[in-house]
Amino acid sequence: KDQVNGQRTQAVEAIFLYPLNALMEDQKERINNFITFSEKQLTFAVYNGNTPEDRNDSKWDYEVDDSNDVKKPFENEVLTRKEIRKDKPNILFTNPSMLEYMLLRHKDDELFTDRLKWIVIDETHTFKGSAGAELALLLRRVLKACGKDANDVKFATSSATIGNAPGAEQDLKTFISAITGHHPDNIKRIEGKRSEPATTDESIKRGLAAHDFILLKDLIPNCSIEEKLRKLDELSDGGLRVRLHYYLQSLNMGL
Repeated sequence: KDQVNGQRTQAVEAIFLYPLNALMEDQKERINNFITFSEKQLTFAVYNGNTPEDRNDSKWDYEVDDSNDVKKPFENEVLTRKEIRKDKPNILFTNPSMLEYMLLRHKDDELFTDRLKWIVIDETHTFKGSAGAELALLLRRVLKACGKDANDVKFATSSATIGNAPGAEQDLKTFISAITGHHPDNIKRIEGKRSEPATTDESIKRGLAAHDFILLKDLIPNCSIEEKLRKLDELSDGGLRVRLHYYLQSLNMGL
């Protein structure tokens, strides 16, 4: 992290790309906690179609007070488009469509500078075929706007559906190379292991708040269906409002 005289550098240094807005919302608390825990003077912002232009915009849905019944902004979050352009968050969450609009809008020009150091792509497997070609060309335009070459910027991409078939790793490197512009030999595959933290009432509520739709197995992992439903029953007694859709598979494979 670059700092000048101990102050935060007002420049976009990392662009995080997500295919869905819900994925950005799901990550906001994590990035805010990371910044707070690391004591870095960093800020982040979500810039998508739901981001209000200013605090008088009809899309503004935050309230800054001490009530427990309102949506509060995160401590390190830049909230509106005007504030994003003025304060320039260090980490910018967006999607490819909005990134395209930003490149075309003169008022967003100052977000693209030579301070860019990272481009992070989540759910990379969704950008296959023509979507991958469009993303590759879009990223080259971003680099050009920032006066950068692909080798000047570090890329991190993630996917849970890579596969382990023979030749899969080389195919993966070729795929990532085509998107990022880095040579396949410079691409390193890092494998991870799924970690299932203990599910708490608060984590379930956060999971529901972050998604328009979520499977019960993803919301409450590592227990039987009976335990999952019992947990929802307990939370509903406390005032949790949930619309449940049950799908029952019959013997003839119908629904």
